[in-house]
Amino acid sequence: MPDTSRTTTDLNVRSSPEVSPTNQTATLLSGAHFEATGNVGLWLQINHGGQPGFVNGDFTTSLQPVAVPLWTTSVTTPALNLRNQPSMAANSIIGQLT
Repeated sequence: MPDTSRTTTDLNVRSSPEVSPTNQTATLLSGAHFEATGNVGLWLQINHGGQPGFVNGDFTTSLQPVAVPLWTTSVTTPALNLRNQPSMAANSIIGQLT
């Protein structure tokens, strides 16, 4: 598969989606391209040079022109409020999905 992402800084590749002193397997240099195959929260599951691993997605950028949805959902209400923050307590409703 083609590379889907690149690093924005030098970035550690880990064997599991967590920071641990024993799970660093490699380092990708800033600007390195890799294939992201999935995610676990903010961690991207990657394939780089034929080797699987995980990198923190906060230090990467997508090479894809269109985002691929990570999930789909069904709404069972006539309208859904769209807010400027990820909280139902956020006061600023910026639109509605109907």
